[in-house]
Amino acid sequence: MVKGSFTAATYPLRNFTILNSNITLYIFNKLIRFYNYYHTLENNYIYIRDFTVPILRYNEVDLKLIYYGKKALLHLKNVMFC
Repeated sequence: MVKGSFTAATYPLRNFTILNSNITLYIFNKLIRFYNYYHTLENNYIYIRDFTVPILRYNEVDLKLIYYGKKALLHLKNVMFC
């Protein structure tokens, strides 16, 4: 039997972001990543499989990257917060 004991605070991938260049829509679930965010109008939802998830806010997100030891900044526009 294999036991795991990760909590949300200690889970090693909890701050990672996976980006896919084939999509045009980015969704984050941490409001702290946003700056100057806007509230959305009522009835804005995204459909994920059989669920409707309300879009609460949107705007821009800057991601700090470390790539081969070099630091960079990736700026995403029109990112949604659900």
